[in-house]
Amino acid sequence: MKFTKLLSPLNERDNNPNLHQIASWILKTFVDMRLIVEISFDQFLSNLQLDEKTYLFALQSTIWKLPLVLKCKPNDIRTNVFNIHVGPLWEANTNA
Repeated sequence: MKFTKLLSPLNERDNNPNLHQIASWILKTFVDMRLIVEISFDQFLSNLQLDEKTYLFALQSTIWKLPLVLKCKPNDIRTNVFNIHVGPLWEANTNA
């Protein structure tokens, strides 16, 4: 895949049961290929015999709600996201 794409749930009219079957087949194929050390995305799609558009639609069919993405600064990578009350008990750093 040559770009990053944020996926959101499909509309009711775009969603169909066939996409759910394709998504479960993609997952099964992915698990079966776990021993392959290196494979390109294009090779993966070729093994699946799918085009990129169908692959993305199948993945979107598995999304039920939008995820929550926290906006962070680059230096926030050193900050753990713990519950504000539990973190200090563990003597951990928090986002508070």
